[in-house]
Amino acid sequence: MTVKQTEEGSISLYPNPVSVGKYLTLEGVDNRGDSIKSARLISANGQQWPINHTGSHQLLLPTQLAPGLYYLQLVTNSSSQNLPVQIIR
Repeated sequence: MTVKQTEEGSISLYPNPVSVGKYLTLEGVDNRGDSIKSARLISANGQQWPINHTGSHQLLLPTQLAPGLYYLQLVTNSSSQNLPVQIIR
């Protein structure tokens, strides 16, 4: 399953669901000349994990995440979006 924003300049992420310690790939960030400024995962209870992105469109997920639904808070040059991500083992 791929999560997409329905507006112009949409961002997709895959695979979703994704396993801990694996890469999550983003597409559509460059549509408006954007670049990723910051990325973090937020759990249902508000716990946050910063995600290293090093200018890449692949985000390496931390290995200590418990399975469940998280939100990827993605900040680019022009917007901030929260995208649902299902984490599995």
